[in-house]
This record gives sequence, structure tokens and C-alpha cells, in this order.
Amino acid sequence: MKLLYRFLKTIVFIVLICPFIICSAQKQANRWYFGSFAGIDFSSGDPVSVTDGKLEIYEGCATLCDENGDLLLYSNGLEVYNSSHELVHNGDSLLGHNSATNSALILPFPDKENKYIIITDDAVENPDSKGILYNILDLNYDGGKGIVTEKNIPLHPKATERFAVARHCDGKNLWLISHEIFSNKFITYFIDKNGINHTPIEQRVGKTKA
Repeated sequence: MKLLYRFLKTIVFIVLICPFIICSAQKQANRWYFGSFAGIDFSSGDPVSVTDGKLEIYEGCATLCDENGDLLLYSNGLEVYNSSHELVHNGDSLLGHNSATNSALILPFPDKENKYIIITDDAVENPDSKGILYNILDLNYDGGKGIVTEKNIPLHPKATERFAVARHCDGKNLWLISHEIFSNKFITYFIDKNGINHTPIEQRVGKTKA
């Protein structure tokens, strides 16, 4: 029982903390875009309202800045925009959802300069829910405007609307962690320079979750 309790505590810690691990050490979280054309810039040390964003979303969204705090990309899981607030080439029709808790997450591709992975998640109430998918984006294209080169790649069709990412202990690779709907199964995907390993590590623990 003690071992199970410790494992559960670890999982809770990961789910609560991991969305911030990748960004907290530098300035990748300096700017947020969310809601209906809303945004906040933390670059000065104090939150400053900004209104130059293009997002319209009820729930989950994602923004990523570089290590200096300069805007790179942001997405609502349906479209992805670059630092000029332009729709990235082929950056529309992503299969996130306006009502998904975590509709989007933007990750730096390990060992690939100016390449990014955009995780999207569909809403569980959608009868045709596609679950978790991912997209590959290359910012080297068209003078830095970017292009989605691989789009809506299925990862897990029965995932909940919640996921988190943790950095691997090697300091460069990543773990993507989610939960299977109506199950007590956690699913964890390894991400390295070759992309996302589609075969997850599966662990059953705790109560069944919707």
C-alpha cells in the first residue's frame, strides 16, 4: 500500500507541475494568448494586457516563446499562428476542439532547431472524437513564417481531455502523459529526435476516470 501511495503522489505531482517544467527555467511562458482575442505579456515582470492575438477559444490553448521571451507560436488546437500573428502555412483544420480542456500544447522538437510538435485533443462529448493527435511544424519555412508539414496524426483515440508533458531525465527528450477515458489507465509516450513513439507505456492505477 505504501508503494502504491507513493506512486499516486508522484503521478499527481507530475500532472500538476509538468505543464510548467519545460517553460519555467527560461522565458518560454512570457506571453499567453487565450479566450476571445485576449492575451497577457509578463515580459516586464508585471502582467500587461495585450489584444493583438487571433485566438477564439472557450477552453484549452497554448503559447510558446523562445528563451528570450519573444513570441514564437500560439494555437487553440484548431489553428496555429506565428509571431507575426499570421496563420502558419497549412496551420488550419487541426483536430483539437473548442470545448477540450487541453485543446493544444506546443513542444520544441528534441534536437531539431526551429521544429515543433503541436499536440491537440478532441472533446470527449464529441461522438466522433479523435482523441489525442499531433502535428509537426517547421519554422524554417518561408522566412520564418512556418508550415505544418505533418498534420492530424492519430495517437490515442480514447484519451481524456487532459495531458501533461515532462522532460526526460536526460534533459532533452520528453514524456507525454495522458489518461484513457473510462479507465484507470495512464498512457505515457516517449518523444525524442525521431518524434513520438506511438507505443505508449501503460500503467493502471487509481480510480476509473471520465
